[in-house]
Parts: sequence; structure tokens; C-alpha cells
Amino acid sequence: MIGSVVHYKGAAEDQAGFLRRRRVGPAGRSKYLHAAGLFRAFCRERRLALAVAPDVDHALDLYLVQLFAKQRLPLQQAREAFYGVRFAYDLQNQHLPLAHASLDGYKREDPDSSREPCPWEVATMAALDTLEHCLEQEAPLIAAAILLDFDCYARPGAICGLQCRSLIAVDDSRFCIVFFPGDREERSKARTQDDTVEVGIQGREWLREVARALLETRRGPHKLFGISQSTLRRHFAAALDRLSLKRLGYTPHCLRHGGASADANSGLDAVTIQLRGQWRSPKSVVRYMKRGAYLRQLARLSKTVRAAATSAEKSLRRRLPAEIRRRAPRCTDREKIVSVPERNLRSVPLLHDPKLKRRRAGDGVWAPKTAK
Repeated sequence: MIGSVVHYKGAAEDQAGFLRRRRVGPAGRSKYLHAAGLFRAFCRERRLALAVAPDVDHALDLYLVQLFAKQRLPLQQAREAFYGVRFAYDLQNQHLPLAHASLDGYKREDPDSSREPCPWEVATMAALDTLEHCLEQEAPLIAAAILLDFDCYARPGAICGLQCRSLIAVDDSRFCIVFFPGDREERSKARTQDDTVEVGIQGREWLREVARALLETRRGPHKLFGISQSTLRRHFAAALDRLSLKRLGYTPHCLRHGGASADANSGLDAVTIQLRGQWRSPKSVVRYMKRGAYLRQLARLSKTVRAAATSAEKSLRRRLPAEIRRRAPRCTDREKIVSVPERNLRSVPLLHDPKLKRRRAGDGVWAPKTAK
């Protein structure tokens, strides 16, 4: 408690109940709570009152100014402080003009860093390396997830959370993935549902055979790939390490940047890229269509690596569909191989629930929502 401020009741279960109702994952909650704790210590030391939202805005502005004065604060930490305070004090729908202006000013001084797009060549080499060196039964599925993550510009969490029924056959030669189907509660980050993406375009038509193999072996209410996001991240990093490409610093999310940038470099129009990437705003599309950055990443690949990538793609075309049919665990409507994923806390649509509207805990005191 800070003065007569926004206060927590102190019980760990009360905080956990409150946090479970918000669209923030476990890692984000940890960062936000840590940032909010540092802010509370700052306010306690200076006896700053936080009775109403303008008081929080003024205190947060002073806090950010102090952090910026150190000249060592990355922009990501500044954002965590700003959004962490809004999250912890339940000010998600409140505009904090002073703190927001301070954050914008620091952005101009220290431009935001962005993930580099991962080239298609690196994606194919990582997929083949996983197929050959991973001893797990899901190795072909992990390789397919890496390739489809690039092809569909999918977020790693979205590609790993796909259910088998999300993959559909339009006809004998066309296959589509439906992200966040309308009959489920989960929604995309852009608050949309039924985002349909066709598999295999712009020279990657052979991925349709991969989709066909997945459709033959993976059915029922199960995960399409049967892996978690951390598993995908771990195997992708291990493949880059074995290929001596770890220095490039790619992550699975770089595949999303790489797919959009590669297709933009090939001449695909921005509207199609926006639909495939499930971006709501055209401004978001521009952040992912990095033609120059993509060309720079290609230039970092040696001739030997390029030749190995060409060979890897040819090998994947021939082997991956067969490996999925032979090695991947089969999921049918009658047998349960992979457990049904739990509800995704980041995508449960709770924004319009009247029970979650802001409540007041006494006169002039703002309090976070707690579980009943």
C-alpha cells in the first residue's frame, strides 16, 4: 500500500485471481509485476499519492524521467514500466498523457529495435536438421511447424495452438489453415476469428503435400503439431546451433517476419500480405515488410550455406511428407494421442464482460480487480 493509494490486499491468491482474468501470459505477468513493484518502491520513497489516475500518471512520469536520466535503460524496460503500472493498477483503459509523452520522447532518442527477418534458406536448413537429428517422435511435426510458421506468417503461439480440425482441404490441390475458428473462445491478437490462410504460395507450393500428409495422419480434437511454443523454440535454437548459425540470433518469431519480408521482396502485394499475416492495421504490415533487412540477412549467408539450403529444400520436398506419414504419431477421432490444450489466457475474450468493469474500493481509492 502506498499512502491511500491503489492497494493490493496482500494475499497471493487474490493477486493470482486478478491476474488470471487478464489477457497477459505468465511471462508477461512476471515482468509487469516486477516493474510495478519498482514503481511502488519509488513512490513510497518520495511519498507520492496515487489516489486517482492523474496521480498515477504524474508519479509514473517522474519515474520514467528518473530512469531515462541513467542513460542505460533499454526501450523495452521503459515499456515494461509503463505497461506494467497500467496493468497492475487496472488503468488499461485510462489515458496517461504525461507518462505517454515521456515514453514517446524516449522512443525518439532510442529507436525501437526489431527482430530481423529469418530467410527461407535458414528455415529449410533448420527444418531438415531437426528432421535428421531430433530423436523424438514429433520430429517431422516440428519440421513442418517451422516451415508453415514461415509460409503462413504465423505467430509461434498460434501455430503451436492449432487443432487438427483447423487444417482443411479446399479441393484436391489446395489446403487452408483456419486460425482461431469461430466455434472456439480463443481469438487472435487483433481480436478477430476465422483468419484463413492458404498453404503454399510464391514458390512454396510443395508445402501442400506436407499439409496433405498432416491431414491424413492428424485428426480429432487434438493439437495439429502436438508441441508447445517452448518446444518449438528449443528445437529451432538447437538446429541453428548445430548448423553454426546461432550467431544470427533468429527465433521462431523471426520466421513470421521472414515470410512477410520474403513475399514482399518477391512482389506480393501488401493487401495479400496483410490478410495472410492477420494484421488489423496497415501500419503493422509495414513493420513486417522489410525488404532491405531481408536482403541484408541473405547477404550474411555464404555461398556454401546457400548451396546447402538449396539441397535441404530438395530433400524436404522428397522426405518430409513421407516422414510425417511414417514417424508422426497418429491422431484419430477414437484415440487420444495428444491432450487437448488448456484455455489460452492471452486470448480469452473478456473485454466486454460487465463483471470485469472497473470497481471502486471506497471513496477516492482505486483497487485492482480480484477473484471472488
